[in-house]
This record gives sequence, C-alpha cells and structure tokens, in this order.
Amino acid sequence: MSGLEVWDVRLSVLARCIDWLVTCVSRVKVRRKGRSLVVTLPKELVACRKIREGEIVEIHVSKIKKDGFGLLKDLEPFNARDELTSHE
Repeated sequence: MSGLEVWDVRLSVLARCIDWLVTCVSRVKVRRKGRSLVVTLPKELVACRKIREGEIVEIHVSKIKKDGFGLLKDLEPFNARDELTSHE
C-alpha cells in the first residue's frame, strides 16, 4: 500500500466515525410509565446501532437547557415613562 492509499483509508474511517456521531445521537422525551420514567429509542438510532430486543445498552444522559430567546416577544418596547427616576 502506498502512502496515498493509507491516507485514503484513514480518511474513509474518519468519515464513517463522523457520520456515526451525527446520525446516532438522538434527543428523546422522558415519559412516565407507572412509577418509572421511560425513554423510547428512535427507530433511526436502533437501526444505526443495530440494537435488538434483549440487548444491554449503555446510555449517557445530559439534560438540555431551554433557551429563553423570544420568551417575551409580546412585550412592548420601553418608553420614557418606564425609565428609572432618581430618588434624591
């Protein structure tokens, strides 16, 4: 194998790893089932990782922070009456 072919193989492996990271990470909603919390795996994730019923999987959990952008979109702009006055 020439040096160019080795780099081609390495880039191919790297591309597959990046593709795996992009396609195999999912955001799911937690729901209650009886007294337990349940997470359903999306079919795309199951297909990507070839997960079958009865297999033991490892799950890494991280909460997603909510963004407050646009939360106060109906708030009117400030005017002169809203300005703070000095209390001297």
